[in-house]
This record gives sequence, structure tokens and C-alpha cells, in this order.
Amino acid sequence: MRGNRILFVGGNEDAESLRGEGTRYFHAGGRTVLPGFIDSHYHLLMGSAEMGNAALEGVNSLEELGEVLRTHAQEHPEAAWVCGSHLKYDLLPDGRRLSRHDLDAILADRPVAVMAYDYHTLWRIRWPWSWQASCEAAPAVRTVRS
Repeated sequence: MRGNRILFVGGNEDAESLRGEGTRYFHAGGRTVLPGFIDSHYHLLMGSAEMGNAALEGVNSLEELGEVLRTHAQEHPEAAWVCGSHLKYDLLPDGRRLSRHDLDAILADRPVAVMAYDYHTLWRIRWPWSWQASCEAAPAVRTVRS
């Protein structure tokens, strides 16, 4: 950092080459250090947890949503759920909102969950599932505080 600018992003060895006489140094003990992003509504954990989801940013119709989710399901047969992220709200014509019935019609044989682009809405299909079994099959997300 110099002032309020990030000068370098990379590994320790490359960073050492930038270390000079006036460089303030501290050892983070193997922890990740991030600049102080000041955003009271930042979804860092959600953004990283969804990296394996179907990308829905460019989806503009129910038909396109179906294509993307079915393709994702075929490419990830081992996944307990077919998940998609970043869906826009105005996907359907005439102001109609997406429903679980729309998702049931797209992919009836696998559980589906679709997150809106702002992370404030989640649509999922009705599925005969056990909450406990579903949680046990889901990948673990752990928050570490020190």
C-alpha cells in the first residue's frame, strides 16, 4: 500500500522485492490480509461460496435459464444441488416473478436453488428431501474468527 492505493497483489517472494527502508512490516502469522474495503453491504463470503454455481448474469429469458441450469446439471452430476447465482428479477415478461413452478418445469429430477444478483432472494424447487440429509450432503462453509 502507498497512501490509499494497492501497489501490488501477489506472493510473498515478489512482495519482498518491493520492501524498502521506509516500509512498515508486520507478520500476519499465515493469515490472509485484505485492505479495509469500506462497504457496509459487502458479500465476500457469498461471492466466494458461489464460484461453483451456474453463472446467470447473462440470462435474459426463462428458456435461457433452463439451458444454463440443465447444462450445469449435466456438467456436475455429482452435485447434490444444481445452484445458480446472479439472476436478475425482471427475467419474465409482464412483471411476473419467477416461481418454484418455473424451476420445477426446468429440472424436475434434481433439487435446484437460484440466487438473485443482489443475494436477497433465493428460489428453490419443491423437492422431497430431508433437511438433515441435505445439510450433511452440502459442502461445509466455515467462518473462522481470531
